[in-house]
Amino acid sequence: MISNPTDRLRHWDTYVAIGDSTTEGLWDVRADGSLGGWADRLAAKLSARRAVIAMPPLNYANLAVRGRTMEPILREQLPHAVSLGADLISITAGGNDIVRPRVNVNRLARQMEEAVRQLRQHNIDVLLVTSSDPSGSPLIELTRSRVSAFNASLWSIAQRYECGVVDQWGLKPLQTWNAWADDRFHLTARGHEIVANAALVGLGLAPDDPHYADVPDEWRRALAGPPPSHWRWIKEHVAPWVARHARGLSSGTGRVAKRPVPTPTNSP
Repeated sequence: MISNPTDRLRHWDTYVAIGDSTTEGLWDVRADGSLGGWADRLAAKLSARRAVIAMPPLNYANLAVRGRTMEPILREQLPHAVSLGADLISITAGGNDIVRPRVNVNRLARQMEEAVRQLRQHNIDVLLVTSSDPSGSPLIELTRSRVSAFNASLWSIAQRYECGVVDQWGLKPLQTWNAWADDRFHLTARGHEIVANAALVGLGLAPDDPHYADVPDEWRRALAGPPPSHWRWIKEHVAPWVARHARGLSSGTGRVAKRPVPTPTNSP
């Protein structure tokens, strides 16, 4: 990856985000009802910085679709991203694989490494995204050993191929309930903004908010209150998820990418 931050901004003309629901933007809902998300926010922030150095807006596409697992992301979205002329690609993949009863984390890591190797051979910069720490979350916490093992693999891949990393695991604000929507699988708008700042840092750039990794005072106060109802969460979100997957369905069944073609991104 190019070392000088200004040179990076000049080099990245087209950014394509691929992945699952996290990158699609659940649940960062805009006033018009459309989804934003950390990747949309990152693209806007990069465009704003390009404007400062008299560069045109960043071209941006988002191919992510909720529910997608590693294989279809790498088989379908990744070649499409390359065909769109991307010089920066972010990859969020593996989370939907890890929550399933059976998964081979080593196989996931090998698939990711091969994809990254091919991208770097074509001089495309890559931004990898670790999963957040599920510690303290009922049921989801059971995947912590898998998550940590896969995250470690992502860091190793990043080091070998000079990739950026969005370090969600290390973000303390994401270990509070306030960062998460009611389903506890997806971030709130504030959570997405925190991750967008972490993405800037992962790309070797300064964050817009120097305190993005601090837990806000109002969130600290909320931690002292009663926890949310776990039984309600299981009934309203976990049970439907289990039932849907028992029928071989995904939340992304029938859905297509929200922004399939790179277009100029306005600054925030």
